[in-house]
Amino acid sequence: MILNENPIAVELGQPPEPRGRPSLLAVALTSGDPNEATPPELPEHIFLDWSPAVVIERITVSPYADEAYEKRVRDEIESIDSSLVDRLELSVLSERRYAPQF
Repeated sequence: MILNENPIAVELGQPPEPRGRPSLLAVALTSGDPNEATPPELPEHIFLDWSPAVVIERITVSPYADEAYEKRVRDEIESIDSSLVDRLELSVLSERRYAPQF
C-alpha cells in the first residue's frame, strides 16, 4: 500500500502514518492497482528524425588547438558534410584568428 506522508511527522523524524487508500498519483501511474505496478518496457534506443546540418550554426575550434588539429577537424567535417565546412571557425580566444598587433 502506498503511504501518504504526514509533513509534520517527516519533519520530526517519525515514520509516515498509513492512510486507508493510495494517493491519486499512485493510482494514475499504476492503472488503478499500485500493488501490481510494473514499469513499462522501454526501448533500448530512441531514434530522432532530425538533421544536425539544419540546426548547427557554427563549429568552434578550441583556442588551444594547433593548426594541424584544425586541419584534421576541417578535413573530417568535409568528409561528413561539405556544407558544414563554412560554419567552422576558430575560437575568438585563438591568437591565430587575429593579425599580429605590432
